[in-house]
Amino acid sequence: MSSQSPALTFWKSLTRAPVLVSLSLVAVLIGTRSQFVVEYLHFAPEYRAPDATLAIFFLAGLWIASWRFAGVLLAGAALADQIAFANGVPDWCFTAAYACLIPAYMTMWVAGRYCRGANVMSAAGVLKLGSVLVVATFVEFVISSGSFFLWSGYFPAMPAAEYWSKTIGYYPMYLGWAAVYIVAGLAIAMAVRPLRSDATQKIA
Repeated sequence: MSSQSPALTFWKSLTRAPVLVSLSLVAVLIGTRSQFVVEYLHFAPEYRAPDATLAIFFLAGLWIASWRFAGVLLAGAALADQIAFANGVPDWCFTAAYACLIPAYMTMWVAGRYCRGANVMSAAGVLKLGSVLVVATFVEFVISSGSFFLWSGYFPAMPAAEYWSKTIGYYPMYLGWAAVYIVAGLAIAMAVRPLRSDATQKIA
């Protein structure tokens, strides 16, 4: 029979399972996506952080080996949007194309899964992560923007070439912010990992 206290047992479960990582990813996704959080809970709304959704799905695929967690993130994104709409944010983007965000975001999750195990401290690992990120964000951009063009109902007379000429300029921003968040996430993970290992060893 174990003599460990319930508190100690609980802490060991946190240090040995991706619970904190999962909660952190969900919190960042909702926190950067929800206008409600920005307006009512953020200490400085004028400094709102850009949407981290793409990076969160990529990091989730990289770190969390569960399709179910991808579903949790999809639900979290939808919840953040609905909260925003309910609090007065225009629902202009909520059209028949909205459902296509599921395959768009899952593209990022699959890309993260593909990079699982890559050594970010090696040139080969960085090259793999970087190249996969560029391709995945472009595919996500094409799915999300293309579906909006086809099924939103806002562009019945606009030629596809004209639409893409006006929207492709947003892709570098998509890629740039996703890269910033992913690099930050990897840096934090690398900094925390020794502390987590040390905590696990001390209470084992």
